[in-house]
Amino acid sequence: MTELYINGKKTEFTDISIKQYMNKISSASITTPFNDAVGYFDFVEIVEGQFTLFRGYIVQLEHESTANSRVSKFTAYDPLIKLKNIAFIGGYSGYLQDLLNQLCDEINIINAVSVDAKVNLRYENETNKYQLLKDAFHFAKTSFYYDSQTNELRDLATSYDDVMTHLIFSWNRRCRMIQTINDKIVNVVKVTNQR
Repeated sequence: MTELYINGKKTEFTDISIKQYMNKISSASITTPFNDAVGYFDFVEIVEGQFTLFRGYIVQLEHESTANSRVSKFTAYDPLIKLKNIAFIGGYSGYLQDLLNQLCDEINIINAVSVDAKVNLRYENETNKYQLLKDAFHFAKTSFYYDSQTNELRDLATSYDDVMTHLIFSWNRRCRMIQTINDKIVNVVKVTNQR
């Protein structure tokens, strides 16, 4: 039996899988505490077999273009850390590799959703992009993401060919996420804002 904790509080579900829970909440409308929220993310912390699910909201987005990547800065809301700058995303493969290397094994990403598909990170240099993916895949084998089209969780280790972009969010040891985007089907992790 698995106990599921949402934002630190035990839910009424005691015999439910993470996949079943994500299927349940994925069909619900997005509600955020911020009028300017552009998306949200869910991540789960696994400690001694106990799952704790947290939800955060992306409330600010800035872009900076460089020769090989578009770097984005996010301000996100998380119930535990409140408002914090948690992300500097993009750059060269060594930078991305360093960020991924910081991820704790017990932190698994459940869902990452952007309201605007243009949030997707694009690389002008194809060689650099695939090197980034190669480095990211090496460190993210145990991560998975929610596929809104098939309504299921997908393991990065079994869907490498589909993973075209990794957005890395990092703030302290409590708040980390990977957002994966399919380059061929851009709405894999896109959702319509239904506020």
